[in-house]
Formats: sequence, C-alpha cells, structure tokens
Amino acid sequence: MKINFLLSVSRPSHCRGNALIEFALVLPILLLLIFGVVDYGRAIQFANILTGISGESANLAARTPALPDFIISATSSTASPLKITTQGMIYITVLVGRSDGRGIVVSQNRMAGGDPSQASRVYICPGWSGTGCVVPGNSVSVALPMTLSTGEIVHVAEASFNYTPLAGYISSSVIPLYSISLL
Repeated sequence: MKINFLLSVSRPSHCRGNALIEFALVLPILLLLIFGVVDYGRAIQFANILTGISGESANLAARTPALPDFIISATSSTASPLKITTQGMIYITVLVGRSDGRGIVVSQNRMAGGDPSQASRVYICPGWSGTGCVVPGNSVSVALPMTLSTGEIVHVAEASFNYTPLAGYISSSVIPLYSISLL
C-alpha cells in the first residue's frame, strides 16, 4: 500500500509580500557595507602602491648614478591604476649630513606633470627650474626623524596622491595619501 503525503503550507494573504519588503529595506544597508569594504580596499591598494613607488625611487636613487628624472619617470610608469601624473607627485631629495645631525639639501627633483599643489614634506623648494629645484647654496638644512652622521648621504623619496573615494560623486572629499622612504 502506497501512501502519499501532500504537505501544503498556506500563508495568509497579508504575509505574502513580507520577504520582498524586508529585502528592499536591508538591500541599501548591504550595498553600503559592500561599497565601503571595496572602497577601503582600494585605498589600501593605492597606499601600498605609493609605498612601493617611494621605496623603489629611494633604492634606485641611492644605488644607481641614473638621473632623478629618469628614476621618477620609471617608477611613476608602474603606478597603475593610480593616475599619479595628474593626481599625485613624486619628489627625490638628496641630503648630506652635518655635524649637528641635520641634513643639508644638495638637490631636489620632482615629477614632470604631477600635481604641484602637493608639496614636499622634507623641503619646500623656493624656485623650480623645470623638474629640478634651485637650492640656494649649502645653507639649507632640514631635520629628519633620525640623526645623520657628518658627510652621510641620504636619498629621500616621497610619493603623494589625492585619493577620491568611489562615492566621490556624492561628496567632493579627497583623502591625501603619502609615503616616504629614506636610503
């Protein structure tokens, strides 16, 4: 003997649209969380790219006799997906240690075509000749977060970028990202 059980679940007619309404209420919150996580991930990715650019720029400047303009051009070309040529800037500053532990600015170069409103945090050049700084003699000294020995040469590479969040079309907020490397 074969017995078939037919189970039927019936809902009252006033409960049939509840799931759709609940989903419609929860969806904006869920999307906000997802876009926030994606945006935060992009900001971390861009900060990591800046760290790589500044580290590699300082490394190349300290280890090779290449021109700073070539180093800046080479490292900025690896900055994808950053639009560093329009929203960022790269500086390479060469310092020589003084007896008081500070550094004398020997030279400073910046990226051609970058955002000049993003100034160097090590030394602000009073006058530029193309991409090179016109340093006024050997009188300019800067303090670093470390003490330099007399005659010690330090190459400082700085990379900065104005990050626009994905929700930039809603608000005009820009997050400044910055990285510095010393070798």
